Formats: sequence, structure tokens, C-alpha cells
Amino acid sequence: MNQGKIINIFGSLVAASRMQEANIQDVSWSGDLAPIGEIEKTRR
Repeated sequence: MNQGKIINIFGSLVAASRMQEANIQDVSWSGDLAPIGEIEKTRR
């Protein structure tokens, strides 16, 4: 499992770094209590 770092939160959008292995439509979560989300955009 790849663990990134949350760098900013914009409402329901979470921006993260250190997610080199992430792909569009991958399922992810942002913490123990956060809902599961889908990766919408990546920057390489």
C-alpha cells in the first residue's frame, strides 16, 4: 500500500503528494474515519 501526504483540503477534494503509483479511478481513503474516494486527476 502506498501512503501519501495530505497537502491541502478543499471541501470534499483532498490534494496529496507522494502518490507516484496512483492512477485515475483508483480507490483511496484519507484517514481512518474518512470516506473512501476515487482519484480524479493526477499530475506527473
